[in-house]
Parts: sequence; structure tokens; C-alpha cells
Amino acid sequence: DMGLYGTYGITNDLTIIAHVPLKIVSTGATADSVYNTPLLDEGELFGMSNLYFAAKYKILDKNLKAAVSVQSHWNTASEDLAKGLATGYLGNSVGFFGHVGGGLDKLYAFADIGYTISGGGYSDYMSLHLEAGYKVLKPLYVIAHVNIRSSRKNGDFDNATLMQTGLHADNQEWVSWGFRLLYETESNWGASIGMAGAFSANYVGAYPPISIGVFRKW
Repeated sequence: DMGLYGTYGITNDLTIIAHVPLKIVSTGATADSVYNTPLLDEGELFGMSNLYFAAKYKILDKNLKAAVSVQSHWNTASEDLAKGLATGYLGNSVGFFGHVGGGLDKLYAFADIGYTISGGGYSDYMSLHLEAGYKVLKPLYVIAHVNIRSSRKNGDFDNATLMQTGLHADNQEWVSWGFRLLYETESNWGASIGMAGAFSANYVGAYPPISIGVFRKW
């Protein structure tokens, strides 16, 4: 995966957010253990994943901070369903979220909770993100997070091949964890590196991802 992510403050209270993601996915020659026949043909697919646009509005800015947001994902993905390949979800979605958090000295923590309505036959889902960070040195944070996603299982998208590959299938669910290091210089450039895994998951890839990012504030 790779992509560009940006935020822009229209006013002191209103922020817009955009993400343009690209993805490469592939399948190998996997054989059934009983019949020893290939389950899916080998293949590779490159394309855009789901474009993301959001608007976030601040409603409280005291020691405790709170905001609400509307977040959308758009069906800009490529697919080859015969090989179980998709670079994103094959439907549009819109989510409504609440955000609350705060900081104390070198420590910060926040929570995001939301409900997403999905199109394209995908199920709606609820999600929760919990994150805490600690400033080890002036420019260095150690950050931990937990993500929970629970499907409403109210969709009718028939995606048996995507279930085999775990690539953007319907009814994906997880309870995941992650850690990352974030370093920010005085010139407002920064970089991060992280990894994640799952306590439990349904219809997702089995290999833990490693992420690397570079950002600039202005």
C-alpha cells in the first residue's frame, strides 16, 4: 500500500481530510489440501483503493477535547473477482463519528467511535479506535492503539473469492493492536514507523503489516 494523506483547516473549528491510496495485491498458486487442485488462479492487480474524504468539526477545546466527523469512502477500486483480487471495497460508504481525548504533560489519549453505512451490498459496521501516546524525548513519541470493527451482517454482496483472499470481503471484522514510533523535527518534518497485529479477525489477511510514513506540517 502507498498513498497521500492531507488535512486542511478551513476555520479554527472545521477541518477537511483527504486520502488518495494506491495498492498492489496478488495471489499465488494455492492448492486445496484434500483435492490438491488450485483454489484460485494466480494474478496481480495494481490500482487505486478507496478515495477518502472527511469533514471534522470541533465542539469542545478545553482540557477535554471533542469533535464530530462525517467520513466517506468511494468506490474507486479495481477488481478481478475471478482471482479474488480487489484493491478496495467495491462500494461507497459514509460514516458518522465522535471523537474525544486530551493530554496531560507528556501523555495523550483519545477515542474515536462511529457507525458506517455501506453501499454495494456490503454490511454496515461499527468501529472503535483507542490510542495513547507518550513523549519519550522532545521530538519522539511512542504510540499504542487498539482497533475494533464489528459487522452488522446486513449485506448481500456475494464475494466468495474475496473471502478466500481476505481482500476487502464483506463482513470483515477484527480486534487489532498496533505500535508506532513518531519523530517530528523543529522544522515540522516528521516520520513514523509502526506495526500491527490482531487478537481476532474475520476475512482479513493473516500477515501483520509494517507501515512507514513521512509528513510535513505547515
